[in-house]
Amino acid sequence: MTGYSHHGSTYDLIRDAGGDYVCYPRLRVLKLEHYPDFERYGSSVLPSVVPFPILRILSLTGRCPFGDDTVFRGNAATLESLVLKTNHDDIVKLVERGVFTPTSHPRLQCVKILHTGYYGSRHYASYVEYLSLLLSIAPNVAVRSFPCGESQPDIPSMISILGGYPNIQVLSLPEVYLSLWNAILLIKSLPLLSDLHSRTPYHIQLPANVREKELPVYMLSNYKPMGQRFRCWHISKTSAYVSETARFLLLLALICPNFDYCVPPKDEFREYMYELRRAIDSDGFKDHAPRLRRLLFSSWGY
Repeated sequence: MTGYSHHGSTYDLIRDAGGDYVCYPRLRVLKLEHYPDFERYGSSVLPSVVPFPILRILSLTGRCPFGDDTVFRGNAATLESLVLKTNHDDIVKLVERGVFTPTSHPRLQCVKILHTGYYGSRHYASYVEYLSLLLSIAPNVAVRSFPCGESQPDIPSMISILGGYPNIQVLSLPEVYLSLWNAILLIKSLPLLSDLHSRTPYHIQLPANVREKELPVYMLSNYKPMGQRFRCWHISKTSAYVSETARFLLLLALICPNFDYCVPPKDEFREYMYELRRAIDSDGFKDHAPRLRRLLFSSWGY
């Protein structure tokens, strides 16, 4: 057996009918969705057992299973992808136990964390607080995903924290609205960033004394070049004004020399392409049409 999805009692997962502990020496993919029944058995149910020694992909939804680090034992050298939807207290427990260190998981490539707020925790953890803690998990991982739910985080604080991990290459913030200026700050803070997944703003706020048609020249004069590695923006949801999204992306394309790909939502693809073409032909952008059409044609075939 190489993959297994388990719902319900974790206790049943690690003991057989006779009460003996079970090991899964060939299991590579494990998805756990459970209730915190470990609390009935004490804070450390399996003090020495290693039930999942060669896991490559692990997804946990709910409280940390078994009340300790059991699920992570023995697979630090093989784990490649981790998805966690648990609470602040459980993450703190894993960190305190030394489960994750900068060198502990050499094959770990992708970490996806879902913000849960309370979710059984002693206190509510804000998105920024949660983010700061979770980035300490395998800090050298290049691919990060941090869905945040409905509430918008403190964007400047979020960017400040992310900037402490300059090795990030792929970043997914699917519910976060990034303004043009916050997007610039984020890209400048992460010099290796190549792919970004987020929402786009409702409007572009103009700098003081800069008219709309002057904005492309302003951007070129003040920000080019930046984000040498940045190449692709996945839009999880555009604003009510797709035309603003098109202008937003063209402005980034002017100052990020390798930004050639955009992936809009499927249901907005045609409208996005129309607005992108229209914006390229408008004042301020048409002088740079050959460069900007790279974004148009590559997005079509991405």
